[in-house]
Amino acid sequence: MSNVGSNIFLIDRSATDRNPCICGQPSCPKIRACFQSIGDARGLNLALPSLGGSRNAAIKEYKLRRICHHLGLGEENFEQYATTDTRNRSITSLPTPGGSPPNDSTRNKNDNPMRSKKCIAVHHFHPEVIQLFVTNNKFQFFDYLTESFVLESGLWQNGYTHDDYFPGEAVKSKGKKLGRVFVTVPTYTNALEDYRRAAIRYRICDIIKSCNDAMENRNDGSGASFLGRADDDENDDEEDTLQPLNKKGRFSTMNAHDLQRAVCVLAADVEQLEIKNKRLEQQLEVEKTRNDRAAIEDLFQSGIDLPK
Repeated sequence: MSNVGSNIFLIDRSATDRNPCICGQPSCPKIRACFQSIGDARGLNLALPSLGGSRNAAIKEYKLRRICHHLGLGEENFEQYATTDTRNRSITSLPTPGGSPPNDSTRNKNDNPMRSKKCIAVHHFHPEVIQLFVTNNKFQFFDYLTESFVLESGLWQNGYTHDDYFPGEAVKSKGKKLGRVFVTVPTYTNALEDYRRAAIRYRICDIIKSCNDAMENRNDGSGASFLGRADDDENDDEEDTLQPLNKKGRFSTMNAHDLQRAVCVLAADVEQLEIKNKRLEQQLEVEKTRNDRAAIEDLFQSGIDLPK
């Protein structure tokens, strides 16, 4: 079964925050740069919450405490890792030279706004969690995970413990209580190996695209294009692995070993699709059973005699 961490969580390429991750690990910025080179969400940095806000303040504070715990920074030190915002939002701009009224939403440029942002790298979070937050090539981070997701994803007692339950009032979504939730915390330490595999997958996908392009253009007289000879990433040490994609070789359509790897990736993708399809079928069956029961109850309530 393929490892979800070897997938590529493709997002729209955009500038990522340059502030360092609070983990302080020397390899962290290198790993982030490598994922960024393949357009993966794990190349992003996330801004940590500021304290004292009015929206979801309790869960944000507890999340920050648990993040510090999981990174080995000490839960008691959480305040020093919060984003601080000393901007004076009450200051209004002066009237314009033309006599127009001031715009209350515009701050005077001389008020010297200060915002010290603290960040955490996305690759510290489990791939199952990252996959949940990537939709249509967009990444959206949430402060909490539902209990059912943590259990079904195999994260319970695999990084997530009782201490990661949010102890405050039940979280609401669209007016409905979600029950017990976990704060989203960094529990993952296998990002280096995931990049090794994701980079291979990226180049295999590249060779598959080249093969498809060659097939589409097979009558144009140019013949199939050749790619550079690939090195064997499986024998890379950490220093070799921590290389952005543009410093690695490309796989070749004429290399039997590379083509075998491409077939293996496709087979793994088919396996994952089959698993997802099975889950969908099970969900449909549950929904059908629920609807059948509801229909029977309606018949009883309406007084209609059921066939014997």
